[in-house]
Parts: sequence; structure tokens; C-alpha cells
Amino acid sequence: MHIRAAQAILALAVLAPVLWPLAALGQSWSARAFDNGAWFEAAVTSAENIVTLHCGNRSPTGQPLPRTDAPVLTQAYEIAVEIRHPTLPERQGARGDLVLIAGAKGYRLPAAMFDLIHGRGWVQPLGLADPLIRDLLSAQRVALQVGSGLVAELSPDGLAAGLLQTLRFCDARLAALGFRAPPDVAAILAGPAPTPGPAPTPGIPADLLAAVDAQIQRGCSGPGDRRAGWLAAGDLDRDGVLDPVLDWAAIRCLAPPARPFCGASHCSVDLFLSRSVRAGRAPETILALGVDLVPAPGGADLMAGVGIGQCQSARLGPDCRMRWRWNGFEMAPQR
Repeated sequence: MHIRAAQAILALAVLAPVLWPLAALGQSWSARAFDNGAWFEAAVTSAENIVTLHCGNRSPTGQPLPRTDAPVLTQAYEIAVEIRHPTLPERQGARGDLVLIAGAKGYRLPAAMFDLIHGRGWVQPLGLADPLIRDLLSAQRVALQVGSGLVAELSPDGLAAGLLQTLRFCDARLAALGFRAPPDVAAILAGPAPTPGPAPTPGIPADLLAAVDAQIQRGCSGPGDRRAGWLAAGDLDRDGVLDPVLDWAAIRCLAPPARPFCGASHCSVDLFLSRSVRAGRAPETILALGVDLVPAPGGADLMAGVGIGQCQSARLGPDCRMRWRWNGFEMAPQR
């Protein structure tokens, strides 16, 4: 079957009037995947189930497909765009007025059909290398139009990571079936190149910087974007060597989860003390709401932000920052 491409158009919703009540959604996208031995599928879905991007095929395990529970399959290296909305009731025939906005561009789905069997709403299959899919992987704005009327603004949070996870899951299963991704699809599956971030402090030894790079690669299961404040350095263990301090709050992994070492407020901070790392030990880790290094006798101390509860129990100052200092064996909080 020929897979039609989404047609790039001007993002009309920037200027178009709203014809229906607008759903402004702040929740993130969610991804799911499974392989039950007969077939596999993966999908990423927006909040309130308005847009789903789905792929699936026969399982490499080779069990027979069921006769009663008909699976939803797509062609190799195809993804189905599924749209559900109260303003889009069931009707016969194709419709060409559905527009997904990805960033500054709008893409018209050329021939969406209503799925009467599986209840997936309006469905448009696209190739994985379609420009709409590429733009969704980096879009800071996602919205749904019907004709020139804006129907829903969808939060982009979680879309890029979930979509890439979905595509890679299906690619791995297809590879097990003997398929090989075309070059344009393989480029998308590789994901975006990580941004290098601000340069680290001059004077950090190369072996300690290599340990930091390895920690990011290991923690992210791949590369990660390095944002302002990702790395600081000071002589924490008083041996005359600059020790790198990695703040995971400033790292965003390209593979999900994006922030594996952050909770609701605190993030892990890894201390690459030269005395420890060069002896083969792992970096020390603390939890903090941001960190700074300050001059101290013989080297530097670490100032770590803490939550209000810990701040009150430790009777810290109004800035709620705890000082950590080398005690001859490890970094320890100063109370």
C-alpha cells in the first residue's frame, strides 16, 4: 500500500480564529509498548488521548495471530497518526482537513479514514521519515487544527522522548524480522546530536573529565544535553587537583527518561574527587537543590541547597544551603 505524506502548509492556527472550544493541555505525553509473541506494538499518546502515534507488526517470536482479537498492524517503517476529538465524529470516506502543527509548520493529513473496527478515531499512515515525524521530534509547539480552526493545543512535554522510544522499539522488532531501516529512517532513529553545553572549567585533568563523560553516558544510557551549570570544579579533597562536580539538574538525557536522577525537587550531584576516582572508587553523590563551590582553607567547599524541612531541622540560614567539606576521608555536611 502506498503511504501518503503529510502536506506541509503554513501553520494557520497562528492567525486563525478558534471555531470550537479549545483544549489547553499541560500534561505530558505517555509511551507504551509490548510484544505478546504474536504481534508487537508501540505508541505515544498525548494527554486526554487526542493524538496517538502508533506502530506495530507481527512479533519476531512467530506465534500465530489471534482470530478474535484482531491486532492493529502497520507496514514496516510506517507510523499511524490517530486523532480523536469530540468535534470529529464518525463519518464515511476520507477527510483531508486535519492539520497537525509541529513547531512553526502545519502538516495536513491528506486522507485520514475513520477506524470503525478498533475505535482509533481518524487514522493516517505515514512513513517514519515523513517531515511531520521529524518536526515532532523537536517541536516546542504541538496543536491540532480542523481546516483553519484551532481545536487543541497539546503540551510538547514528553513527546520527543516518547516518540523516539516508540520508533526505536518498532525498529528493533523489525530488525529481528529481517528488515533494515532505510538511510533516512536510520538518521531519525539515531536521534538528535547532544548539545555540548558550556565548556568545563579549564584545568580539570583529562582523566577526571573522561570519568564525567562516562558517567553521563552510563546514566543516560546514551548521550545527554549539557546545559548551563552542568559542571563545576574546585579542589574539594585538598590535594591540589581540580575535582569536577556534575549537577544532574543541568543534564537532559536524549533517551527516556530525560532526567533519571531528579525527583520532584532535588537532583543528584556527583563529586569526582581525584583521591577517590583515581583509586578506582565511584564518585560521591549527594542530593541537592543546586550547588555552588566556595573558597575554603586549603581548597574549596561545596554549598548545596536543601528543602525547607531539612533546612529547619539543621537550623541553616535563610538561604537554606548546607556546607559540605572534606574531612580527610570523604565530603561531609557541616552542621
